Amino acid sequence: MGISIEWSMTQNAWDKRVCEDYWAYNHKMSYMDYVHFLCQKYSINTHVLFETVSQCYACLDDVCCEYCGSACPIEVPADIA
Repeated sequence: MGISIEWSMTQNAWDKRVCEDYWAYNHKMSYMDYVHFLCQKYSINTHVLFETVSQCYACLDDVCCEYCGSACPIEVPADIA
């Protein structure tokens, strides 16, 4: 199971790195600890982190809607088993 990220046209390279790191959450630590870790890593607060992440669209690349066939969107990486 993988994640596909669709980028906003306004996102720059830094935004993409933040988003890729955010979606790389691997459950080795709690989700909240991971968010705190990312904020420290990029010297940003949670507001900036979530504002940046909200500009991209993430979905599971191997799960599709049985009715419309579109990829399954995910809200937070903690939702991924």
